[in-house]
Amino acid sequence: MHLATRLLECVEKNCLTIEPIPGDNSYPRKCSLTESHKLCNYKIRLDTEDTEWYSISQLCRNRIAAVCDFYTYIRYIQQGLVKSEAELATRLLECVERNCLTIEPIPGDNSYPRKCSLTESHKLCNYKIRLDTEDTEWYSISQLCRNRIAAVCDFYTYIRYIQQGLVKSEGTLAASICTIPLKLRN
Repeated sequence: MHLATRLLECVEKNCLTIEPIPGDNSYPRKCSLTESHKLCNYKIRLDTEDTEWYSISQLCRNRIAAVCDFYTYIRYIQQGLVKSEAELATRLLECVERNCLTIEPIPGDNSYPRKCSLTESHKLCNYKIRLDTEDTEWYSISQLCRNRIAAVCDFYTYIRYIQQGLVKSEGTLAASICTIPLKLRN
């Protein structure tokens, strides 16, 4: 099984560990996720029973941390620890995983608070989200929710590109430039 696929499963099950690599990290090593040589200051273990650690770059660590934060937030919503629309949060997570989500800015004057559909609090909601291509209903979301969702979507896209072999053995800048035309087509 590809490391990126295992990583997604562990993020969903909340069973991964990320730690800084101790010692001198001033030389490039192979990032286990992208298979490119770069400064890898972190190591990741994908399961509590797994004894193998994988080195990852700062970019990969930041993307993984953003996704873990998002999943934690969704779990809190589903458990009722955060006041929110649990059904909407669950549908949102499914749409992120299936890549069938649309986020757009709300046109016009957005200078007044609306009820954020995810947090159920009155905030400035400058964005709206549609959860499926067949769904006609749009939900207002705040900037914070939009940023979290966008970070997770970026991570899933990045993992898909790794699984498809589109991002491999390249530096961060080259990989980002390489994926821009693919993002524009989607």
